[in-house]
Amino acid sequence: MRYVALLIFLLFLTSLFVLGSLNSQIISIDLYFYELNGVSLGYSLIAAILFGSIISFILQLPILFKKPKSNEEKDSGT
Repeated sequence: MRYVALLIFLLFLTSLFVLGSLNSQIISIDLYFYELNGVSLGYSLIAAILFGSIISFILQLPILFKKPKSNEEKDSGT
């Protein structure tokens, strides 16, 4: 059970590299102020997935760092 997260991470990482190597079609990404030409489809998908996971992690930080209530606070509240 200790290495399950590491195994899932490695499987996810290898699938992203496979996705990047299989999708070699060249596309152009039009951002709001800047246009990227000559980016492969696979690497743009990898960047979108990583960007989404970073945003998700940032949004989960308050929940991760929230202090759990102790038993004394729970008992005194009722």
